[in-house]
Amino acid sequence: MSPHCGVGEGRHNNPRQLADVVHHLQFGKERSFGTCRLTPRLWSRRRASHPAKDPRNERERLNAHVSRTGMPRKRKERAIVEAFLASVIVPDAELLDVDRERPDALIRVEGRIVGLELTAVTEAANRQSIPPQRWTAEAERIVKAAKELYDDMCSRPLVVALGFRPDWLLPKPWQASLLASELATWVRSVSVGVAPEPGARRTFVNPHPALSWAYVGNSRVDPGRWSVSHGHCDERATAQDVIATVARKEPELAEYLKAAQEVWLLIDCDVSGQSVALDVPLPDFTAVTGFRRVYCCGFGRWQWVEVPCVPPSSQ
Repeated sequence: MSPHCGVGEGRHNNPRQLADVVHHLQFGKERSFGTCRLTPRLWSRRRASHPAKDPRNERERLNAHVSRTGMPRKRKERAIVEAFLASVIVPDAELLDVDRERPDALIRVEGRIVGLELTAVTEAANRQSIPPQRWTAEAERIVKAAKELYDDMCSRPLVVALGFRPDWLLPKPWQASLLASELATWVRSVSVGVAPEPGARRTFVNPHPALSWAYVGNSRVDPGRWSVSHGHCDERATAQDVIATVARKEPELAEYLKAAQEVWLLIDCDVSGQSVALDVPLPDFTAVTGFRRVYCCGFGRWQWVEVPCVPPSSQ
C-alpha cells in the first residue's frame, strides 16, 4: 500500500459521507458506497429495543475497566489474584482455581479453602454527572471507530492519543458516528505536518470541541495505535465508597460460602474517567460484613490495603 493518504477506491474523505458510512456499519443493511460494498457491524452500544443494563452494575463496571487494558475479564481476574497473592502476606497460600464464578477464585490457606470475590469499587455518591466507566467506555468506542475510518482513508500508521474534555457529554449514536468521522478527518489533516522520521510527533491543545488535548505521532508498527488519554486528578476512595461496595456484595455471600469455608472480598479501586481517578482508601474505618477479610487495590495492583472488618453478629 502507498504510504501516502489520498482518495481512492473504497476511501471516503467527505465528513458527511464518513458519518453515513459509520452509521451504516452500525445499523444498516449491506450497501454499496461507490465501488466499495460494506457489510454492517453492530455498534457495541445496545440497541434501544433491548433493556439497558444499569451502568453501575459491578460486572459491567469491571468489564468497562478491562476494556482499557484490552484484557479478557477472566485473564484480568487471574492477574489480580496473582498480584494479590504476591503482594499480601498470606502464609502458604495455594491457588486452586481461578477459572470460575461465585466466587471468582479459590485458594488454600493453612488447610482452609478460601474464596476470593473480585469487584470494582462502587461510588457512594456520584463524583461526576456520568459514571466514569461508562464515560471512558464510550470515549474508547468513538476512538476505535475513528481509527477504523482513518485506516480506510490513509495507510500511514500513527500513534494517536485523544483527551476528551471532562464536561464532554455522551453523544447519541448518530452524534457518535459524526464525531468519529470528524476525529478521523482531523487526524488525517494534521498528520501531514508530522515529519516522516521515527519518533516525530505533534501535540495539540483544544483541537476540537470534544477534546482538550491530542497527540499525533509516527508509529513504528502497522496498523498503529489509537487510545483515549486519561488525564485526571487522583482521589482516594472513601470509607463510604468501600462500605457501599461491601453492602452491594453482601447478599451474594451465602452463595459464595457453598464453595469455600470463608470468603475474602478484593475491591479494585483503579477506576478513572471524566478527569477523576480513584485510588486505595485510608484504612481508618471498620466495615461490618460477613466477608472474613476485605482488601482494596489501586493502580498497577501493587498496593493493597486491608480494611478492618467485624462480623455483623458482634454489633
